[in-house]
Amino acid sequence: MTDRTPGATTAWLRILLALCGVSCLLLAWNAATGDPTPGVLAAATSGPGQTRGGPAGTAGGPSPSAGASLSVVSSAPSSSPPASDPVIVPAAVAPAAQDQAREYWSPEAMESATPLDPQSVRPSPTATTTTTSTTATATATATSTTTTSATATDAGTAWSGGGLVARTTGRVFFTLGGSDYSCSASAVDSPDRSTVLTAAHCVETVSALSTRWAFVPGYAQGQAPYGVFVATQLAVLPGYRDADGTTTHDDLDVALINVGANAGGQTLVDAVGGQPMSFDPVAGTLRAFGYPGETPYDGTGIVSCAGAASRDQQTGDVGLACHMTRGASGGPWLADFDPATGKGRLVSVTSYTYEKPVPQVVYGPVFGPAIKALYDEVASDPAK
Repeated sequence: MTDRTPGATTAWLRILLALCGVSCLLLAWNAATGDPTPGVLAAATSGPGQTRGGPAGTAGGPSPSAGASLSVVSSAPSSSPPASDPVIVPAAVAPAAQDQAREYWSPEAMESATPLDPQSVRPSPTATTTTTSTTATATATATSTTTTSATATDAGTAWSGGGLVARTTGRVFFTLGGSDYSCSASAVDSPDRSTVLTAAHCVETVSALSTRWAFVPGYAQGQAPYGVFVATQLAVLPGYRDADGTTTHDDLDVALINVGANAGGQTLVDAVGGQPMSFDPVAGTLRAFGYPGETPYDGTGIVSCAGAASRDQQTGDVGLACHMTRGASGGPWLADFDPATGKGRLVSVTSYTYEKPVPQVVYGPVFGPAIKALYDEVASDPAK
């Protein structure tokens, strides 16, 4: 018979409440440390660039690859991916693998690599959804010389100003689906002295990872004046691509790559220096750099754009009037750029653009908490 006296009832209630508390703690612990939800793999079942918010695929992409896969630790909501642990995948860690990759990227192989599309070209929005705060007034040409004014509007001209940026900006080479591609990137002034900043879509596609990933700072006319720096690990954020593998989030289109020393044994920063990453709000005049390889450019030298930062009203990403073409993906955007020294603050990378008739503007992610977490994990620890 159950004791229904008030004292007994109170005791039973206390026991039940204690059991509920233990259950809640167990559920919370399991959510934090239990089996991760399978996320997206990264391989070339379609083109290297993905259309934001839509199915994968763009012209000129590689065929399906049997290369290494990129497993995401946990899936993220498609609306607003939270900051979470980065996905870090080892690359050519062994010295022999480093040597093989450096040997593979001969001047002929680098010159024949196909410039990668920006994060695909989106359908044009209505005139009221996207605004820009600057107008491109310079004609895109691969041979003209940029101005040295930090505030000049420049839609895309060859950079001849020299300085730190001429050493830290470089071309990226990698293999996907048996084909070779190229992007742009920058050396980062990081504690580990071996970190490269680029776009996530220059590292992985829908279900495979790039191989033979190498950074050539100061690339010019097929030459590597400071050596070839081969990736030892590739890192992106799991929230960049949804669990279905087809939808990407442009605000997370960032990758940080750790690279080994060049053939002479120098770390990246020892060889060329680095630009500091900044996580402050983006505003004012920006200057973007990259290696566009489609007409009127040929990918043989650094091209620069400059102008006032704008905002994509659909995504919140930062924009810049710029005529750079495919191959410029992953190129650095610098705030507070000093043309005399070639130094600035890394605040974004080239990610995507819209189809015409929208004025030609390129867009990049704003470096928020998730990207700061990626930096802290990958670039701040000298042991990595």
